[in-house]
Amino acid sequence: MPILHFSHTLFATFAVFFLMLGLQGCKSKSLGLNVESEVGVVTILGEFHGTQEISSILNETVATSKLRGPVAIGLEVPNCALSRAIPNNLLLSLPGDNERPCDYSGMVEGRISSGLVATLNNLLADKTIKVFGIENGHGRANDDWDSNVWEGLVANRIEAVASEGYEVVVVTGNLHARKGNYTFGGQTTTAFAARLSTKSISVLIVPRKAGEAFMCASVGDCKKNTVPASSQALATDGMNCDVDTKNFDCVYTVPTYTASKPLVPQVWKTEH
Repeated sequence: MPILHFSHTLFATFAVFFLMLGLQGCKSKSLGLNVESEVGVVTILGEFHGTQEISSILNETVATSKLRGPVAIGLEVPNCALSRAIPNNLLLSLPGDNERPCDYSGMVEGRISSGLVATLNNLLADKTIKVFGIENGHGRANDDWDSNVWEGLVANRIEAVASEGYEVVVVTGNLHARKGNYTFGGQTTTAFAARLSTKSISVLIVPRKAGEAFMCASVGDCKKNTVPASSQALATDGMNCDVDTKNFDCVYTVPTYTASKPLVPQVWKTEH
């Protein structure tokens, strides 16, 4: 029995990061343009939840990736939440999706924004593109939630999708988008990228110098908040793939974030 409902021959390509305005400033090797010699299936895009900028980057990345084969987009929510918006024929099902009551907290936190939904509506017109939730069935709203356990479960889900021949493009928070460890709340955690068996992984983060993001205290209680400059923002705006770090392959610095309203399950609908 296959893990997913869809299967394709595994293709040896390297996930490509590019924005048309930033492409010329990056080395080919950093962008993964040497597809004959590079093998990879995972592209990780790091965002600040509740902002608009990641949408255009996702669109550009998928547009390039799908030229080489089928693409699966991973979002930082459980499949049970995605099922309210994504038709079954476009949603990849994995083991564990229905093990526990669904956790919709990701909608409240802005992990699915109006900007992302608009981008998905356009991308999913191509039926070779699928969507899946990188979280396991119960999300993180449980007493037994642990960040290291969560990152491990995410890695398992991504590898299950990649093993079926998809080039995987993941949208996740900047905290998780790295190839090493992070410390949050006094706990050191190994990010899911460092747990993947494939070593051909590209990580692009999108830090800001200033801006606003939509944040919600609860369902229906959302407002714009000013966000401070990120310590990961570079002096020069745009794409830089010569970053001196083992955690990221490219950094796309934006001068300011634009807030993108979170969409809660009651109102989140796509056109497909």
